Amino acid sequence: MKAHELLSPEGAWTQGVMASDQDGLVCWALAPQARSWCLLGALHRCYNDTDYGYAVDDIESILRLQGYDYPEAWNDAPERTQAEVVALLKELDI
Repeated sequence: MKAHELLSPEGAWTQGVMASDQDGLVCWALAPQARSWCLLGALHRCYNDTDYGYAVDDIESILRLQGYDYPEAWNDAPERTQAEVVALLKELDI
């Protein structure tokens, strides 16, 4: 599964934590009870270490052009939406 597919369903994306369960409690991105993920949490969930690194590099190169040094800063910006995160991942086919 690609990260954009994981984050596409309503409520599957979160901010401020890597992942959370159905009750909103913080959990590990790979935990079976995880139900929502931030951008990086979704990458952890979907990809092995090598592919994760490549995906982060691709994301960082685009976000630097928008003035963000880190993907988590972009993901956690108050104005960020789930649709924007999914669109970025789709654009990169991640």
